[in-house]
Amino acid sequence: MRSGTKRVLNGGTVATALALVLAACGGDDDGDGAAAPDPEEGYSGELTVWIMGGGDDPVGTSVGSMADAFEAEHEDVTVNIEYVPWSAGKDHYTNAIVAGEVPDLAESGNTWTPEFAEEGVLAEADLSGTDYVPVLEESAIFDGAAYGYPWYGGSRILLYRTDIFEEAGLEPPQTWDDMLEVGEKIAAEFDISPFQVAANNQHYFLPLIWQAGGEIATEEGDSWVPGFDTDAGHQALEYFQTLWEKGWSPADAETDDFTSLSLAEEFANEESAMVVALPWQVTGLVEDNPDLEGNIGAVLLPEGPGGSRDTLAGGSHLVVFEESEQKELAAAFAEFVVAPEQATDFAETTGFFPGTVDEAEATVDEDDWLSPVAAEQFIEHARAYPVAGWWGAMEGATAVKDTLQELMAGNFTVEEAAANLDEEIRSRAEDGTS
Repeated sequence: MRSGTKRVLNGGTVATALALVLAACGGDDDGDGAAAPDPEEGYSGELTVWIMGGGDDPVGTSVGSMADAFEAEHEDVTVNIEYVPWSAGKDHYTNAIVAGEVPDLAESGNTWTPEFAEEGVLAEADLSGTDYVPVLEESAIFDGAAYGYPWYGGSRILLYRTDIFEEAGLEPPQTWDDMLEVGEKIAAEFDISPFQVAANNQHYFLPLIWQAGGEIATEEGDSWVPGFDTDAGHQALEYFQTLWEKGWSPADAETDDFTSLSLAEEFANEESAMVVALPWQVTGLVEDNPDLEGNIGAVLLPEGPGGSRDTLAGGSHLVVFEESEQKELAAAFAEFVVAPEQATDFAETTGFFPGTVDEAEATVDEDDWLSPVAAEQFIEHARAYPVAGWWGAMEGATAVKDTLQELMAGNFTVEEAAANLDEEIRSRAEDGTS
């Protein structure tokens, strides 16, 4: 099995330096982009590829096998894979851009791609002829051009303890009101928390505004209008506040250290009866507590007052850097990775949904309790955050967490929290700073 290297680039992440380098890297439209690969062309040379993760995880194992297969088809090509931990990913990429040491091809979180595209450091991608999952393709397009090959993705669903629900004679919640009603009954009858929330879990909180019928931010002309200081935004904050004030969450759910992973651990430790989690976390939950085997069910996220169940479509693109001297080769490898033959094996190995519609639908086992729900949530009820260069700064900052902490501590009213979120969004949309 191929083993990649982990390389942490030197050079501080200084906003001013980054701005200067990015301005030098791009901003004009004279780049050639990543030309559509010619399958009859004989490729040669070395390709440096950055993949998120540790190399020995399912994604790394799968990519290593694909690199071997690509080299077997193109004997004059060497694919060098380097693995970058997700926790250090954004800084690693930013430092590399500052230092002028970018790879040829890299995995980019789908909320990062518009930010890098706006700064002019990515080559255009040719997505013609392939039916990609719409939400992953949407987040790859910036200012009318595509800058990433949709690779894989997924979205959060509601997991629940089937044994507890059956004993209580309850059905899983279908709406926000159901969630509160079911939660009250579980809290009254069982020594377990029905459902927990956390300040440091923005990917649960932010989609609540969609479920309430609103928007995080709306592009109007050359500006973005934030949406939390609205009826829908207030409903999202009020619902989160209500869940917190029920007393179902541990006291440290207000802190920075209590994250979405903490919520999953609480569920695995039988401290909560429901959790919003990613489908591929189920394996880890059962490994942590074998008693959960056969006692977990899955449903779509509860519908909010706006009639929506939408949540974030998380995922990754493969992006070619404009500075690469191997753009065509990089594009060829990217298309090889997302092609049906590799996508199916990748899905089986990792548990992620492929970025192409046919392959995503083909991974669904109708007899399985999990995959049909996960597929429906991802394909029909998932969205992208605002596709804008400034969003990466907003997501990477602590604004959402800080606001929720103030709300949970009683230092903000709902109206004050909404106004604060809108100001955070507005300031980043105006100047793109973090």
